[in-house]
Amino acid sequence: MNQFQQKEGIYTTFSKEKIRLSRNLSYGRKAICINNKWGFVDSKGSIIIKPQYDLVYDFNSKATAVLKNHKWHVIDRYGKDVSNLAFDYFGAFINNKAKVILNNKYNFIDQNGKLENQIWILLFHLKNQPK
Repeated sequence: MNQFQQKEGIYTTFSKEKIRLSRNLSYGRKAICINNKWGFVDSKGSIIIKPQYDLVYDFNSKATAVLKNHKWHVIDRYGKDVSNLAFDYFGAFINNKAKVILNNKYNFIDQNGKLENQIWILLFHLKNQPK
């Protein structure tokens, strides 16, 4: 198992491969970028999710969104795709829900990968209209 050690802001493997590290530890995971592909390490620096994504959000509880081949997916803290759906757009999780576009339609998805019904979208837009 590869592990990463911090030295002067750059993380290196034992083979001296340079990587970039994203934001702070979030729910036990840190995003890393190796050769322009993103993955995640745990708090000890062990790779948990192999770098394979074009872009990632930080974990927000038990799931996050990742971009691969121009489509967004929802994965759990171990890299399992929990929705088995590919989205054209993915907003950040807020209150355990994220706005997504699937087949040119807006939806909400929860952190378990379940799509919410369309009424949530209407309620969200009505609630968040400027006064």
